[in-house]
Amino acid sequence: MDDLISVIIPAYNAEKYMDRCLNSIVKQSYNNLQIIVVNDGSTDNTKKILEKFAEADNRIVVINQKNGGVSQARNNGIYIAKGKYMCFVDSDDYIDINMIQKLYDGIKKCELSVCGFVNYFDNEEKDGPSPFGNTNGLKTRNEYLKIMSKYLYSVYFGALWNKLYLSEIIMKNNIRFDDKISFAEDFIFNIKYLEYVTKVSIVHNNLYYYYQEVKNSLTKVVDVQYRWQASYTKYCCCIEQYKRMDMYNECYREIYSAIAYELIGPTYDITKENYKGFKTAKESLKKIYEEELIKKAIKNVKKPQMVHRIAKISLFLKSYGIFVFCMRVWIKIQRYDGK
Repeated sequence: MDDLISVIIPAYNAEKYMDRCLNSIVKQSYNNLQIIVVNDGSTDNTKKILEKFAEADNRIVVINQKNGGVSQARNNGIYIAKGKYMCFVDSDDYIDINMIQKLYDGIKKCELSVCGFVNYFDNEEKDGPSPFGNTNGLKTRNEYLKIMSKYLYSVYFGALWNKLYLSEIIMKNNIRFDDKISFAEDFIFNIKYLEYVTKVSIVHNNLYYYYQEVKNSLTKVVDVQYRWQASYTKYCCCIEQYKRMDMYNECYREIYSAIAYELIGPTYDITKENYKGFKTAKESLKKIYEEELIKKAIKNVKKPQMVHRIAKISLFLKSYGIFVFCMRVWIKIQRYDGK
């Protein structure tokens, strides 16, 4: 008999997508599943939809909890998981009918199985990046980490949902989600899990359908700063784990380059003229760029962009006013060139 696999799905106000998500799971070609759905205090019809599915399929277990966030929901799912293997699906996404089977076939010879994914919007689908190309097979953990270091900002490595995990590693080493953060918590979970892995199975097929909601382009000050703080926590953990796995010396340039490239987005957002004034922009940049980790990233970045060059000059002159001014000039030049 095939091994039991636990599928954990956190759900909050997911009535619009829940049917499609659960239908894609209950119809999997791999049948021996424990399907755990954690209703995180939904106020819409999510609970009723889950009850309907649970009545029709005894593989489905529903946990109702007070709203505590996605990390708490996933942790509560882990606590009752009985499967030899474990995977995670988000409630607004869905999976290919053969996804779990193909990941299971891969993990038999290792401790982690990873597949490709499709970004889908309301009216469009686009294949996600494939760092390993169109080949299936096993990679040693160090080979995987080396490629990962070049794509640390990629959803492929950071996400939970395109992976199958060995439950014993999660349970034995008490690997859980930090419920104090709600951004990059999945990346931190993955990098901690990798410490106990020897080999990784790569399944090149795009089997997970990842929903990307088109959001308003206006970004609140708190959102930019909060998201960057979460990214900073993520990279601190990443560096620590690469050191623990004896891969830091081989990959540090790639790691710092990834940090520098992830800085581009928040730096643009903060220095736009509609960002609550010049003084606020200076203070926000200072909070980010005063960190030693960031200074190392700017120093070690491969193929520096204009943002990095401006940052390097501004840090040398110790002037965040110059930083904001030069960035605003650069943004205007780009707009002019784009016309």
